[in-house]
This record gives sequence, structure tokens and C-alpha cells, in this order.
Amino acid sequence: MNKQNHQDFELQSNYQKWLDESNIQVQSQLFKTATENVVAGWGCVATSFIKEGTILFEIPREACFTSNEFSRGGHGDGSSSSEDDEDEADVDEAITSDTQKKLALKLLREMENSERDTRKVSKWKPFLDLLTPHPLPWT
Repeated sequence: MNKQNHQDFELQSNYQKWLDESNIQVQSQLFKTATENVVAGWGCVATSFIKEGTILFEIPREACFTSNEFSRGGHGDGSSSSEDDEDEADVDEAITSDTQKKLALKLLREMENSERDTRKVSKWKPFLDLLTPHPLPWT
């Protein structure tokens, strides 16, 4: 197994463990998670015919990455720091009322927290690790 295949296997293993711990039900016999034959990065590819109406995933609300957990001064886990409070002072009220901006801000914070402090790894890390970075179209 080459280095890239080993990294991919480790990412998939960590993600599967996260799915199990998060009580996410996946009908994995009907599809596979893959990097080949997908548009960008990771994706799901059917391994057999899927009948219309078949439930592929059952995801509890608490396992959904949403902007609802974001609050001024917080990390979605109820904690905050004075540094965060100063940063939050710069956040316009328009940002905290726009769901897409809140979600993007939460995503950036979760990724930053996981990279910055290995003792406080985000519960979302296995999910976030599968996100493939893409260049921004306007840069």
C-alpha cells in the first residue's frame, strides 16, 4: 500500500468510526465512498441498482453540521476565550443573522481549532478531514 492509499484508508477508517459513534446509519452495501469517478475529492458511487425510495442514510439531528450551534463568543460547545471575544467584536450582526455566513464561520473555526490545539480536537475532525480544499474562484 503506497503512502496516499494508506492516508486514504486512514481517513476512511476514522470517518467510519465517527459515523458509528454518531449513530449515523448508512446502507453501505449499496454504494462506496471513493476518490475515483467523482467530480471533486471524495464522493459516493453506487455499487448496484438503487430502487427509488430506498433510504440510504439516517442521520440524527445532533450529527448534522449546522449553523445553529454557533453563538457569539462561543465554539458551539459553550466555551469561549477573551481572544475569541475580541474577534467576535469584529463580527457584524449581519454575519450572525446570515445562515450561510454563520455556517462558513463555524466551519473555519472548527478547522482552526482542530489544527491549532491537538488537545481540543473538534468532534467534527473525521468529517472535516474528508473535505478537499479547492482554490477560491475569485483568487
